[in-house]
Amino acid sequence: MIKKTISLLFILGFSLGISAQKIKQKKNSKIDKAAIEAVEAARDAAMDAASADGFSSNEIDTLNYSAGKAYVFVIKADESNSKGFGDDLEEKELKKNFDKNAFEIININKYSYITFENGQFLDVSSIGNSYDAIAFWSGKNDDDIQTQETREKATEFVARQLGLKKESSYITNTKKFKSEIAAFKNNFTPKSKAVQDAFLKRFTVPTISYIEDDTTFVNQNSEKVKTAKTFITAKNGKKGIYEFIQLNEKNQPVVVTRYNSDGSEDGSQNFVYQNDILKEIKSADNTASVVFDNDQLIITKNIGEADETRIYWIENGNFLSKSYTMMIDDNFSHMNSFSEEKIKNNCAIYEINGIVWSENCGGKEGVFPFTHTYTSYQDGEILQKKNYKVTKKSEVLYELFIQNSSNDDQDLIPRGTYHLNEKGLIKTYVYAKDDEAKNIEIEYTYFP
Repeated sequence: MIKKTISLLFILGFSLGISAQKIKQKKNSKIDKAAIEAVEAARDAAMDAASADGFSSNEIDTLNYSAGKAYVFVIKADESNSKGFGDDLEEKELKKNFDKNAFEIININKYSYITFENGQFLDVSSIGNSYDAIAFWSGKNDDDIQTQETREKATEFVARQLGLKKESSYITNTKKFKSEIAAFKNNFTPKSKAVQDAFLKRFTVPTISYIEDDTTFVNQNSEKVKTAKTFITAKNGKKGIYEFIQLNEKNQPVVVTRYNSDGSEDGSQNFVYQNDILKEIKSADNTASVVFDNDQLIITKNIGEADETRIYWIENGNFLSKSYTMMIDDNFSHMNSFSEEKIKNNCAIYEINGIVWSENCGGKEGVFPFTHTYTSYQDGEILQKKNYKVTKKSEVLYELFIQNSSNDDQDLIPRGTYHLNEKGLIKTYVYAKDDEAKNIEIEYTYFP
């Protein structure tokens, strides 16, 4: 089973080095010459300081803004001079929650010295420091520049400046998600049994049996299987265990363990049942609790500073899931995430926070040639694309071809062969990649 995981990035906020010269002017009056000279002197001093530290003055942007329109500055400036993953969250929130004509959004990712027509300035030019902030100017010379020393809850900050009441979508969603989770009941029914069987089946089949995610090209019926051990033999003849699966007589997983190349344990999951109903999944890191609410299976676990709730169900014959990952401290709700699987045009679409991350499109199990396409995305663009094709040579012999490229003109190349045993289970997989041939062998034991 290939799991989709979400990494939580805990970002430390740095103090904002912003200085604003508080010069009040009457509406439509001229700006005092002394005020302008003071701004210019401060700017020059910032440039001189940067030069003394060994930085060229052209590494600091000098930005000037005239009156007449409102501005929101999304500031994340440090020595990297670039945007990182998630750095555009607050900008997206502002675009989502306000009219596009309400203000202009300016992203500040470089060390900068920002001057305004009313004689005020923002100094984010100190080399070596990190700046994380939101600033607002109405565009009126009589109004001061307003700042907040964090980008978080930018919507709320800007709304206050405009005399509005608005809420970031991640705040709204947190309330919604908590309400949905609280509504789940512990109600095991015949429909619960069906979704439990579908969930557990994913752990009864050795990982090597899957083409991508939970996709198999031929049915792997593990009924009567007691244990399944997967071994990998390298080209040099060294053989090591990769995976161990233990099942009970009801074809339910009891233990699933993965191993590193040196034979050490990489991770293990223990499944706990009560009257044949799954109650817990234990690992070294945590214990996940399991409840059923009619046709839904709900798994909850703590993953450090956050709680994860994952819901599984069957829809039109498709086994689907969605998950909520929410920080325990609501002050970090901007780090919460929601993921879900959808079926569209016979493809399984995986989204995180409404953004498509991957797409799996495949043929029908047992129909050959079997084809499958996996596509991952980043910023709306294809990050990786893999095309699979499995051909049937005999009842027990199958050949795998892979095209691992975003270029559809690239040929599918042979990647390995599967051999099935007398029970129709994958017995061996032999593959060669980059002249490094490996043999994968699965050893089974069975209940009487």
